[in-house]
Amino acid sequence: MTTYAFDPTTSHLLATWPTGAGATARTVARLNTRTTERSGLHLAKALTALSDTAWLAYTDPAAVEIRPAPALRALRRPHLPRAGLLYREGDPLLDGAHDVGRELVAVGSAGVSRAVVEDVTADLDAVERARCGDLSGRARQAVALTRLDASPVQVVAADRLLHEVPMGSERLFTEVEPIAAAVAAAHWLAAAVEVTQVRTGAGTVRDLLLSDPDIGGIDVETAAVIVDLLDEGNPPLPAARCLVQAAALTARGMILGRRDDPTDDPQFTLLDPARPAPCLLERLVRAVQACGMVHMRHQGLDDRDGPDRAAACLQVFDEEVRRAAERAGDRLLRTEPTTLAS
Repeated sequence: MTTYAFDPTTSHLLATWPTGAGATARTVARLNTRTTERSGLHLAKALTALSDTAWLAYTDPAAVEIRPAPALRALRRPHLPRAGLLYREGDPLLDGAHDVGRELVAVGSAGVSRAVVEDVTADLDAVERARCGDLSGRARQAVALTRLDASPVQVVAADRLLHEVPMGSERLFTEVEPIAAAVAAAHWLAAAVEVTQVRTGAGTVRDLLLSDPDIGGIDVETAAVIVDLLDEGNPPLPAARCLVQAAALTARGMILGRRDDPTDDPQFTLLDPARPAPCLLERLVRAVQACGMVHMRHQGLDDRDGPDRAAACLQVFDEEVRRAAERAGDRLLRTEPTTLAS
């Protein structure tokens, strides 16, 4: 979502949003120097809340419906208190727009109002484009968000990026939505595990990922669960959704299983509930990289070899993974319901 801030030293209203490679910022408007700090801060707070609500239409489409025209009208002509009472809208997006409109009335500047309406219009447009799989421009902030359904356009884009660099590149984290990238990464991880098991003779995924003591930072369990689900015939999307949904429910205060005995050991989700889809993507890519390192070791690469030898070993791994991913390519966009093991 877009986060707004007010700088009282310059009277600037700022908008900032994540891009996957850091946050970008722009100046929305310069408020009159006579505007109180309180008014500037309240306007920034109301705008941030409005953007938060708007981006729910991307992460949880059933929660919010984007209707730009009524929302923009509310910015220009908000409900104002009458006889000490204030009418509240049932639509959360529309109600948030009225909140912003009332703060604009308090600021009292036609120029600031026009600038805010323009910026909110751009934010709502970004939400709609992200929902359609277009993450260009301001819609790029979707790379920091989690939703349960992946755009097929985005899955194909992520698959293309992994075909270019099977071990993952920065573009995978900055140009496609994380759930779609995680779906593609699950597909490529299964391919990497397959070719590395053939090369090394390793048994389970866990044995494979733990076979090289020099490789650290691997969440073996997450990678193993994903590969196990795919081996059972589940497509990558339901497999990724299984893990992401559990973490997303935890983030909302929901828990799975019994929690009525305080003496029970705590139970954890595999993923960070605050950012489940980006977390899953990071762990799957790291597991692919671990497979690559194990595969290269079993080609005879050691620390005494130079960069040319390392590049040649990496090319062998990449080509074998590409062929394995292509052989199983029909699973990538399948979405039929999965049957999970108990």
